Amino acid sequence: MNPTFFDYLEIFNEFFMNEFNLETSLFEKNVNHFRLMYEDTISIRIPKELHPSKIFALIFTRTNLNYLIGSYHSLRNGLPSYSLMGLRVVLESITRGYYYLCEENSACVSYLYILNQMKDVPIDSKDIIILKSIIKNIDNPDIVKIAETNLKNERLSDAEMSELNKLDKSSREFKSIINKIYTKTRQKKIRQIWAVLSRYAHAGTLGRYKDLSYRDEDRGYYQELLNTLLLLLSGNIIFFIESFYPYIILKSQYFESIFEYLNLYPMFTPNKSKYSDSFNFNSAEFFRSDYLGFKV
Repeated sequence: MNPTFFDYLEIFNEFFMNEFNLETSLFEKNVNHFRLMYEDTISIRIPKELHPSKIFALIFTRTNLNYLIGSYHSLRNGLPSYSLMGLRVVLESITRGYYYLCEENSACVSYLYILNQMKDVPIDSKDIIILKSIIKNIDNPDIVKIAETNLKNERLSDAEMSELNKLDKSSREFKSIINKIYTKTRQKKIRQIWAVLSRYAHAGTLGRYKDLSYRDEDRGYYQELLNTLLLLLSGNIIFFIESFYPYIILKSQYFESIFEYLNLYPMFTPNKSKYSDSFNFNSAEFFRSDYLGFKV
């Protein structure tokens, strides 16, 4: 009896785990420890009142972890095109999350836009806390006016939603975000990662269909994807730490193993002078100093 499609996936998975034993072990160990750090932090330590930028940081880091795990299993089963699409979402989420940390007004606009789309869902106690925080801390009168409307348990009309949509268009475009928060040198490096993720994300478009195929010449391709997977996992971990470092108690040297393997440190932290001082946490508490600074 010929192997079925799902038999093939199992065969490829066994082969992949043997071929890339070090990389798969690194990924699984660091995912497990990050999950423990995340759950310890959000369940016990962070305050109930968070700005919208921090709420997005929580959502993005947890959703990114799901995408990273899904991408990992896709690679293990010989489906790299699906894996690439997931990794591209992670890259976009990390950069957008940093943008929101830098531009709280933009985070508020995105939060209010989502809230006002959910017209059939009542505004609950958590939303009320966030809306009051926006009114108290944001100096943009247009944003405050919308928050005050929602605080009355009212939603925006379609015309008002259109005006809200105009308050911050840049957060919806990947290129606009990276241009705003990174220097040209770092923009170039991030675009290089983007190029790796975009090359075969729509497999077959250029006749380069690599799903369900592994030849000797494909090993470098899978190695490149695994390295990118590990880079984005570590980038997601750093994003979470930089978002919530005052509340993180559970620290670990496990994460260093990724930096040592890749011989670089994630470079997604905003580095334009306007924003760089906002991310001056004591990274030595988490990582050895010889891993700080990414390879050129």
